[in-house]
Amino acid sequence: MARDILAGLVLLGFAIMVWIAAEAIRETPLDDEVGADGFPKLLAGSLGVLALLLIGQTLLARRRGAKRAPSAAAEPLVTRGGTETPVPSPGRQHLRAAGMLAIGIVYVAVLETLGFILSTLLLLLAVALYSGRPPTIGMAALAVAGAALLYALFVRVLGVPLPSGIWPGLVS
Repeated sequence: MARDILAGLVLLGFAIMVWIAAEAIRETPLDDEVGADGFPKLLAGSLGVLALLLIGQTLLARRRGAKRAPSAAAEPLVTRGGTETPVPSPGRQHLRAAGMLAIGIVYVAVLETLGFILSTLLLLLAVALYSGRPPTIGMAALAVAGAALLYALFVRVLGVPLPSGIWPGLVS
């Protein structure tokens, strides 16, 4: 667990350095609304959020003293940091990756129809459920907050137009 916190802090430091470096990028007459620094800042911000989530998750797991129970499948166990965790077979890892890819394909397919906010909210829920997390109110709140944060980042901060879906046509 200490390695996860250290990794999170290193990644957070790297995200801050990338953000500062992006601030130094000069604006040119050819820049659009996003600007040349938009994408590096997007990556830095995303990395920073993920680093903070890793640190928070690790601290929460340490506080709860959480240990993963071995799955019912007969998978080999590996000891890491004093806890035994199952290691899926390569075939099973490929199937899980294919499932994640399918979730991403469905996301792209429904994005124009459902709009960015609802599609992203459903994506976050689907990934969490597919990863084996139990459905909770906290998971739903995190998905709502994540979709709202990403919308604010892309639309409000970076000025990237995103699909609104069929909802504006239904309301008017």
